Amino acid sequence: MHLAAVLRQDWQQPVLHSARPRESALLDVADSRGRRIQRVMDYIEARLDAPLQLEELASLACFSPCHFDRVFHAATGEPPFEHIRLRRMLRAAQRVRHDTDTPIHVIARDCGFSSDAAFAKAFRRQFGMPAREWRRGGWRRYMDQVLGIARDGSTPVPEPAPHGRDGLAGRVQLRTLPAQQVVYRRWHGVGTDGLATQVSRYAGELAAADLLPDGGCCYGVMQDDFGLVGPAQFVFELAVPAPAAVPSTLVTRSLPGGLYALVEAQGMPVWFQWLYEDWLEGSAYTLDCQRPHLECHQRVGDTVQLRWLALPVRRLGGVYAGSSF
Repeated sequence: MHLAAVLRQDWQQPVLHSARPRESALLDVADSRGRRIQRVMDYIEARLDAPLQLEELASLACFSPCHFDRVFHAATGEPPFEHIRLRRMLRAAQRVRHDTDTPIHVIARDCGFSSDAAFAKAFRRQFGMPAREWRRGGWRRYMDQVLGIARDGSTPVPEPAPHGRDGLAGRVQLRTLPAQQVVYRRWHGVGTDGLATQVSRYAGELAAADLLPDGGCCYGVMQDDFGLVGPAQFVFELAVPAPAAVPSTLVTRSLPGGLYALVEAQGMPVWFQWLYEDWLEGSAYTLDCQRPHLECHQRVGDTVQLRWLALPVRRLGGVYAGSSF
């Protein structure tokens, strides 16, 4: 099945640097080991604010701690606690950027740091500046200087065509989307070429199983701010509504609902970065970093066409209570 519309240039963004070179890996959920690792990754994502132990994660996956460490590394390209560290740092960086009404010490606690000093040291080590400087616009300098994005046009970073951007802010609608149970598969830390093949193959499997019928919808689910991640750290899911009876070979979870800023595609390309810049930054809302970005796509014959994009948001000044995975 052709899914070119899903494989979007939003992914052509920089990478959050790991402490060591990241290996290329594809989480294969076609067998039980892959499904168990995916379940552990969901568990971690929902508990970034809590202390996590190797034995706890290994037990959830039904492995011994040593075997779990090897299997997780092989499946994701990084050891479990390096994965946890990077997910915490990325969550913190997004919240410091977007949640400007939330004190930094609260963000540190919510991202699993035991003290302000530990968070300050970890943040400076990862991003080369204090969190307060990041909040004041340092994240832009980080993108420019560390990640190599030039804003003068000298660096060939792919940019989407501008048609469709005019009047974008005026087309945004605030909608409360319901939570729903979905069948899904996640890809973590792969380049767009490998991902395109895998996503298309999975979509074909869903269609063959009558889970993605002609006229039916599927969802692209992405957790992260596209300005901070790229192919090596990009996490993508393709999800469809779960049937009443789900085969044991499929993985399900609850896709969180809540308030979203939604824009219809209307047959034109639309990009999350445009939503950040043209609507979010001048609105009375901020990104809810604990809920995912959503793309809704509709199957039309052998293609899938973009219907809408949705940013998870909350009102500035409101209580931070994002829904967990």
